Amino acid sequence: MKDVYTQYQKAAKSYADKFGITDNHIIDIITSVMMARDRVGPLGGSFVQAVVNNNLFEAVSRADSECIKYIKEITSACQWARV
Repeated sequence: MKDVYTQYQKAAKSYADKFGITDNHIIDIITSVMMARDRVGPLGGSFVQAVVNNNLFEAVSRADSECIKYIKEITSACQWARV
């Protein structure tokens, strides 16, 4: 499982780099979103699930202060970031 997480984390970092995101918390969130979307590990917290379920109201209401800054990038990663 560690190897799978490493692959997803590497892909998430690569995706985040395209937007100039270096915040490890956001990279971890993107990793969780990708893994939850692909159902290859823990399904993430309520924010991650809201993003994966494409529920804008829930995502915005559950986002912490950092996630709300990067909500556009996080939600686009759900659609476009791949391993």
